[in-house]
Amino acid sequence: MRDGFQSKTKVHKPPASTGKNPVIVLFFGGGFVSGENTMLFPTSRALAKMLGATVIASSYRLAPEHPFPTPVNDCWDSVRWIADNASTLDADLSAGFVIGGVSAGAGVAAVVTQMAVTKGMDPRITGLYLGIPMIMTTELVPEKYRELYLSWTQLPNSPGLTVADLERAQAAHNPDINSPWFCPLNAPNPHVGMPPTFLQISGGDVLRDDGLVYARLLQEHGVKTRLVVYPGAPHGYRRQKQPNIDMLEGFAWLLGKTVTDEQIQETWPIFA
Repeated sequence: MRDGFQSKTKVHKPPASTGKNPVIVLFFGGGFVSGENTMLFPTSRALAKMLGATVIASSYRLAPEHPFPTPVNDCWDSVRWIADNASTLDADLSAGFVIGGVSAGAGVAAVVTQMAVTKGMDPRITGLYLGIPMIMTTELVPEKYRELYLSWTQLPNSPGLTVADLERAQAAHNPDINSPWFCPLNAPNPHVGMPPTFLQISGGDVLRDDGLVYARLLQEHGVKTRLVVYPGAPHGYRRQKQPNIDMLEGFAWLLGKTVTDEQIQETWPIFA
Protein backbone atom coordinates (compact mmCIF):
# COMPACT_ATOMS: atom_id res chain seq x y z
CA MET A 1 0.00 0.00 0.00
CA ARG A 2 1.06 3.58 -0.64
CA ASP A 3 1.66 4.34 3.06
CA GLY A 4 2.99 0.96 4.16
CA PHE A 5 -0.37 -0.46 5.30
CA GLN A 6 -0.45 -4.25 4.98
CA SER A 7 -3.84 -5.49 3.83
CA LYS A 8 -5.03 -8.64 5.62
CA THR A 9 -6.17 -10.29 2.45
CA LYS A 10 -7.46 -13.87 2.29
CA VAL A 11 -6.97 -15.89 -0.88
CA HIS A 12 -9.20 -18.88 -1.66
CA LYS A 13 -8.18 -21.19 -4.48
CA PRO A 14 -10.04 -24.10 -6.06
CA PRO A 15 -9.17 -27.64 -4.90
CA ALA A 16 -7.38 -28.34 -8.18
CA SER A 17 -5.71 -25.02 -8.89
CA THR A 18 -4.27 -24.90 -12.40
CA GLY A 19 -2.27 -21.69 -12.32
CA LYS A 20 -4.65 -20.35 -14.99
CA ASN A 21 -7.52 -19.43 -12.70
CA PRO A 22 -9.69 -16.36 -13.30
CA VAL A 23 -9.59 -13.83 -10.48
CA ILE A 24 -12.44 -12.48 -8.36
CA VAL A 25 -11.74 -9.67 -5.87
CA LEU A 26 -14.36 -8.99 -3.19
CA PHE A 27 -14.86 -6.03 -0.84
CA PHE A 28 -16.95 -6.26 2.34
CA GLY A 29 -19.68 -3.88 3.46
CA GLY A 30 -20.33 -1.96 6.65
CA GLY A 31 -20.69 1.68 5.64
CA PHE A 32 -16.91 2.23 5.88
CA VAL A 33 -17.23 2.17 9.68
CA SER A 34 -17.58 -1.55 10.44
CA GLY A 35 -17.12 -5.00 8.94
CA GLU A 36 -14.20 -7.21 7.97
CA ASN A 37 -13.24 -9.49 5.14
CA THR A 38 -14.11 -12.63 7.11
CA MET A 39 -17.74 -11.80 6.24
CA LEU A 40 -16.91 -12.81 2.67
CA PHE A 41 -15.16 -16.12 3.35
CA PRO A 42 -18.18 -18.39 2.65
CA THR A 43 -18.80 -16.59 -0.64
CA SER A 44 -15.11 -16.76 -1.52
CA ARG A 45 -14.89 -20.49 -0.84
CA ALA A 46 -18.06 -21.18 -2.81
CA LEU A 47 -16.92 -19.21 -5.85
CA ALA A 48 -13.46 -20.78 -5.79
CA LYS A 49 -14.93 -24.28 -5.66
CA MET A 50 -17.68 -23.82 -8.24
CA LEU A 51 -15.94 -21.57 -10.78
CA GLY A 52 -12.31 -22.67 -10.43
CA ALA A 53 -11.36 -19.10 -9.54
CA THR A 54 -8.77 -17.53 -7.30
CA VAL A 55 -10.99 -15.46 -5.01
CA ILE A 56 -9.48 -12.67 -2.94
CA ALA A 57 -11.35 -11.25 0.05
CA SER A 58 -9.60 -7.93 0.46
CA SER A 59 -9.48 -5.73 3.55
CA TYR A 60 -9.37 -1.99 4.00
CA ARG A 61 -9.13 0.46 6.87
CA LEU A 62 -12.23 1.97 8.42
CA ALA A 63 -13.51 5.35 9.59
CA PRO A 64 -13.51 7.28 11.84
CA GLU A 65 -9.84 6.42 12.43
CA HIS A 66 -9.27 6.27 8.68
CA PRO A 67 -11.75 8.55 6.87
CA PHE A 68 -12.09 9.09 3.14
CA PRO A 69 -10.15 8.52 0.95
CA THR A 70 -8.18 5.89 2.89
CA PRO A 71 -10.68 3.01 2.46
CA VAL A 72 -10.96 3.42 -1.31
CA ASN A 73 -7.21 4.02 -1.63
CA ASP A 74 -6.60 0.70 0.12
CA CYS A 75 -8.99 -1.05 -2.26
CA TRP A 76 -7.45 0.53 -5.35
CA ASP A 77 -3.93 -0.36 -4.18
CA SER A 78 -5.05 -3.96 -3.57
CA VAL A 79 -6.48 -4.26 -7.08
CA ARG A 80 -3.35 -2.75 -8.62
CA TRP A 81 -1.14 -5.18 -6.68
CA ILE A 82 -3.28 -8.14 -7.76
CA ALA A 83 -3.15 -6.98 -11.38
CA ASP A 84 0.64 -6.82 -11.22
CA ASN A 85 1.15 -10.09 -9.31
CA ALA A 86 -1.55 -12.45 -10.55
CA SER A 87 0.91 -15.21 -11.41
CA THR A 88 1.88 -15.52 -7.74
CA LEU A 89 -1.78 -16.29 -6.98
CA ASP A 90 -2.13 -19.20 -9.46
CA ALA A 91 -4.13 -16.83 -11.63
CA ASP A 92 -4.34 -15.69 -15.23
CA LEU A 93 -6.24 -12.45 -15.66
CA SER A 94 -6.88 -13.22 -19.32
CA ALA A 95 -9.26 -15.90 -18.00
CA GLY A 96 -11.29 -13.22 -16.20
CA PHE A 97 -10.78 -10.36 -13.75
CA VAL A 98 -13.95 -9.61 -11.79
CA ILE A 99 -14.34 -7.03 -9.01
CA GLY A 100 -17.28 -7.11 -6.63
CA GLY A 101 -18.62 -6.17 -3.25
CA VAL A 102 -21.59 -5.88 -0.95
CA SER A 103 -23.20 -2.62 0.26
CA ALA A 104 -20.37 -0.11 0.83
CA GLY A 105 -18.03 -2.72 -0.64
CA ALA A 106 -20.12 -2.67 -3.80
CA GLY A 107 -19.76 1.09 -3.97
CA VAL A 108 -15.99 0.72 -3.70
CA ALA A 109 -16.04 -1.97 -6.39
CA ALA A 110 -17.93 0.38 -8.72
CA VAL A 111 -15.51 3.25 -8.03
CA VAL A 112 -12.40 1.10 -8.49
CA THR A 113 -13.75 -0.35 -11.73
CA GLN A 114 -14.74 3.06 -13.08
CA MET A 115 -11.31 4.47 -12.21
CA ALA A 116 -9.62 1.49 -13.88
CA VAL A 117 -11.61 2.26 -17.04
CA THR A 118 -10.86 5.98 -16.80
CA LYS A 119 -7.14 5.36 -16.34
CA GLY A 120 -6.99 2.67 -19.02
CA MET A 121 -5.66 0.10 -16.56
CA ASP A 122 -4.09 -2.95 -18.15
CA PRO A 123 -5.07 -5.72 -17.61
CA ARG A 124 -8.69 -4.67 -17.91
CA ILE A 125 -11.34 -5.55 -15.37
CA THR A 126 -13.76 -7.85 -17.19
CA GLY A 127 -16.76 -7.94 -14.86
CA LEU A 128 -18.39 -6.10 -11.95
CA TYR A 129 -20.62 -7.53 -9.20
CA LEU A 130 -22.75 -5.17 -7.08
CA GLY A 131 -24.71 -6.63 -4.17
CA ILE A 132 -27.18 -4.24 -2.46
CA PRO A 133 -24.89 -1.39 -3.53
CA MET A 134 -24.29 1.94 -1.82
CA ILE A 135 -23.38 4.05 -4.84
CA MET A 136 -24.46 7.68 -4.53
CA THR A 137 -26.00 10.39 -2.38
CA THR A 138 -29.20 12.24 -3.20
CA GLU A 139 -27.15 15.27 -4.33
CA LEU A 140 -25.43 13.20 -7.03
CA VAL A 141 -28.51 11.65 -8.63
CA PRO A 142 -28.82 12.90 -12.24
CA GLU A 143 -31.73 15.29 -12.71
CA LYS A 144 -33.58 12.96 -15.09
CA TYR A 145 -33.64 10.22 -12.43
CA ARG A 146 -34.50 12.29 -9.36
CA GLU A 147 -38.18 11.38 -9.60
CA LEU A 148 -37.19 7.70 -9.50
CA TYR A 149 -34.83 8.04 -6.53
CA LEU A 150 -37.41 7.57 -3.80
CA SER A 151 -36.14 4.88 -1.44
CA TRP A 152 -34.57 7.34 1.02
CA THR A 153 -37.98 8.97 1.57
CA GLN A 154 -40.09 5.83 1.17
CA LEU A 155 -37.96 3.57 3.38
CA PRO A 156 -36.20 5.78 5.97
CA ASN A 157 -36.53 3.14 8.70
CA SER A 158 -36.04 0.02 6.61
CA PRO A 159 -35.01 -3.13 8.51
CA GLY A 160 -31.27 -3.67 8.60
CA LEU A 161 -30.33 -0.17 7.46
CA THR A 162 -31.94 3.22 8.06
CA VAL A 163 -31.35 6.75 6.81
CA ALA A 164 -30.03 7.61 10.27
CA ASP A 165 -27.51 4.76 10.01
CA LEU A 166 -26.32 6.06 6.66
CA GLU A 167 -26.02 9.62 7.93
CA ARG A 168 -23.93 8.51 10.94
CA ALA A 169 -21.67 6.43 8.72
CA GLN A 170 -21.18 9.27 6.25
CA ALA A 171 -20.33 11.70 9.05
CA ALA A 172 -17.58 9.34 10.22
CA HIS A 173 -16.36 8.56 6.70
CA ASN A 174 -16.39 12.29 5.81
CA PRO A 175 -16.07 11.92 2.04
CA ASP A 176 -15.67 14.53 -0.64
CA ILE A 177 -18.95 13.67 -2.35
CA ASN A 178 -17.82 15.30 -5.60
CA SER A 179 -14.72 13.15 -5.93
CA PRO A 180 -14.56 10.34 -8.51
CA TRP A 181 -13.03 8.27 -5.71
CA PHE A 182 -16.33 8.55 -3.82
CA CYS A 183 -18.89 7.90 -6.55
CA PRO A 184 -18.46 6.54 -10.09
CA LEU A 185 -20.89 9.17 -11.40
CA ASN A 186 -18.21 11.79 -10.70
CA ALA A 187 -15.76 10.34 -13.22
CA PRO A 188 -14.90 12.56 -16.23
CA ASN A 189 -16.71 10.27 -18.68
CA PRO A 190 -18.73 7.92 -16.48
CA HIS A 191 -20.17 4.55 -17.50
CA VAL A 192 -18.64 4.45 -20.99
CA GLY A 193 -16.57 1.30 -21.41
CA MET A 194 -17.60 -0.29 -18.12
CA PRO A 195 -17.52 -4.10 -18.09
CA PRO A 196 -20.58 -6.36 -17.84
CA THR A 197 -22.25 -5.79 -14.48
CA PHE A 198 -24.43 -8.03 -12.31
CA LEU A 199 -26.56 -6.33 -9.65
CA GLN A 200 -28.66 -7.71 -6.80
CA ILE A 201 -31.08 -5.24 -5.20
CA SER A 202 -33.46 -5.51 -2.26
CA GLY A 203 -36.87 -3.94 -2.79
CA GLY A 204 -37.30 -3.06 0.89
CA ASP A 205 -33.85 -1.50 1.24
CA VAL A 206 -33.20 2.21 1.75
CA LEU A 207 -30.42 1.75 -0.85
CA ARG A 208 -32.77 0.20 -3.39
CA ASP A 209 -32.69 3.13 -5.80
CA ASP A 210 -28.89 3.45 -5.68
CA GLY A 211 -28.79 0.15 -7.52
CA LEU A 212 -31.76 0.76 -9.79
CA VAL A 213 -30.59 4.19 -10.94
CA TYR A 214 -27.03 2.98 -11.46
CA ALA A 215 -28.27 0.02 -13.50
CA ARG A 216 -30.26 2.42 -15.70
CA LEU A 217 -27.19 4.61 -16.22
CA LEU A 218 -25.06 1.63 -17.23
CA GLN A 219 -27.73 0.34 -19.61
CA GLU A 220 -28.10 3.81 -21.11
CA HIS A 221 -24.41 3.71 -21.99
CA GLY A 222 -24.52 0.30 -23.61
CA VAL A 223 -23.11 -1.71 -20.71
CA LYS A 224 -24.28 -5.30 -20.50
CA THR A 225 -26.19 -5.66 -17.25
CA ARG A 226 -27.99 -8.39 -15.39
CA LEU A 227 -30.30 -7.27 -12.59
CA VAL A 228 -32.17 -9.24 -9.94
CA VAL A 229 -34.57 -7.48 -7.54
CA TYR A 230 -36.03 -9.12 -4.42
CA PRO A 231 -39.41 -7.45 -3.74
CA GLY A 232 -39.79 -6.33 -0.14
CA ALA A 233 -36.47 -7.81 0.97
CA PRO A 234 -34.43 -5.80 3.52
CA HIS A 235 -30.82 -4.73 3.18
CA GLY A 236 -29.41 -7.94 4.64
CA TYR A 237 -31.05 -10.49 2.34
CA ARG A 238 -27.89 -12.51 1.87
CA ARG A 239 -28.64 -15.17 4.48
CA GLN A 240 -31.44 -16.45 2.28
CA LYS A 241 -30.85 -19.31 -0.14
CA GLN A 242 -32.18 -17.94 -3.44
CA PRO A 243 -30.11 -14.73 -3.46
CA ASN A 244 -26.96 -16.76 -2.90
CA ILE A 245 -27.86 -19.12 -5.74
CA ASP A 246 -28.52 -16.09 -7.95
CA MET A 247 -25.16 -14.66 -6.92
CA LEU A 248 -23.31 -17.85 -7.90
CA GLU A 249 -25.05 -17.85 -11.28
CA GLY A 250 -24.31 -14.14 -11.70
CA PHE A 251 -20.58 -14.59 -11.15
CA ALA A 252 -20.63 -17.48 -13.62
CA TRP A 253 -22.25 -15.12 -16.16
CA LEU A 254 -19.56 -12.50 -15.53
CA LEU A 255 -16.89 -15.12 -16.25
CA GLY A 256 -18.65 -16.44 -19.34
CA LYS A 257 -19.35 -19.77 -17.67
CA THR A 258 -22.49 -21.82 -17.13
CA VAL A 259 -23.23 -23.79 -13.99
CA THR A 260 -25.56 -26.71 -13.46
CA ASP A 261 -28.09 -27.25 -10.71
CA GLU A 262 -25.90 -30.12 -9.54
CA GLN A 263 -22.90 -27.81 -9.15
CA ILE A 264 -24.99 -25.34 -7.19
CA GLN A 265 -26.33 -28.05 -4.89
CA GLU A 266 -22.79 -29.28 -4.27
CA THR A 267 -21.65 -25.76 -3.45
CA TRP A 268 -24.61 -24.64 -1.34
CA PRO A 269 -23.53 -26.38 1.94
CA ILE A 270 -20.64 -23.89 2.16
CA PHE A 271 -23.23 -21.19 2.96
CA ALA A 272 -25.30 -23.31 5.35
